[in-house]
Amino acid sequence: MHVDGEFEGSIIDVSMVSIGLNGDVRGTIRARRVVISGRFEGEIRTGTLDLLQKAMVKGEVCCEQLSVERGGVLDGRCCQEAYEESFGDAVALPAPAV
Repeated sequence: MHVDGEFEGSIIDVSMVSIGLNGDVRGTIRARRVVISGRFEGEIRTGTLDLLQKAMVKGEVCCEQLSVERGGVLDGRCCQEAYEESFGDAVALPAPAV
C-alpha cells in the first residue's frame, strides 16, 4: 500500500506500506515492512522500518530492524521486538468522521 497524500486511521496486516514525500499519515500502521519518505504521527509495529532522507516520524515505533538515512527524523519512543503477523485480510480503516 502506498500513501502519497493525507490519511488518518489504521493500516493493519499488510505486507508493505510506503509513505511518499507528499504523504502525511496519522494513526496506526502494522505491516511487515514500512518505508517512509514523508510524515507520520502515531504508532508503527513492523518487522523492518526504513526512514528515508526527508522522513519525519513522531510517536511510538516497535520494530525488528530500523534504518534512518541522514536527514530522517524519529521523534518519540522506539523499541526493538519481533514482529508477529496476524492472519486474515488486510485492512485499511479511515478514522471516523467528526
